[in-house]
Amino acid sequence: RTTTFTIEEEVKAPDQTPPTLVVTGKPDGWTNQDIVLTIQATDADSGIKSVTVNGQEISITNGLGRYTVTKNGTYVFVATDNAGNTFTYRLQISSINKTPPTIANVSNNQVYTDSVRPQIGSSIAGVKSVTLKRNGVLVPDYQIGMTISEDGNYELSVTDLAGNITTVQFTIKKATTEDPDDSDNPNQNTNTNTNTNTKTN
Repeated sequence: RTTTFTIEEEVKAPDQTPPTLVVTGKPDGWTNQDIVLTIQATDADSGIKSVTVNGQEISITNGLGRYTVTKNGTYVFVATDNAGNTFTYRLQISSINKTPPTIANVSNNQVYTDSVRPQIGSSIAGVKSVTLKRNGVLVPDYQIGMTISEDGNYELSVTDLAGNITTVQFTIKKATTEDPDDSDNPNQNTNTNTNTNTKTN
């Protein structure tokens, strides 16, 4: 008598589904700070094996990781699951600007004897605001490119869209010409005409 046993074993189909990868944290506008990105990598079948950024593996805990971007460029994220499937995500960063704007036509700590007309020398991110103070008091409605004529101590600040600030301090002190006081002028010319008529009878 022969007894036959049948053992059924479920054979799972090989994992051919790539993992999912989501990268968040890219700012909408300019920034003068490093950018911290959040990486979320998941794989429902075989699980996440590794995540790399530009070929360098980063730490992933419970499907989450962080990556700090310090300069503009293209960043390639690759998630690999335990079955060898990969998912690639490319991210272009071009909004980091750590360079302050420059101001032309005036220099810091300079004294000018004539009017000046400051201009923007360069600004990668573009100008957000300009402020001018004269003798510590805000000059209302001043815009870059306007001529500054009055004597005084000035502070000009330019802020760009990334938050970088450039400030220059300068002085306008125009030369003055004073009319000499004639009474005190030792070289004063005095013309004296004396006519003496003598009549003899």
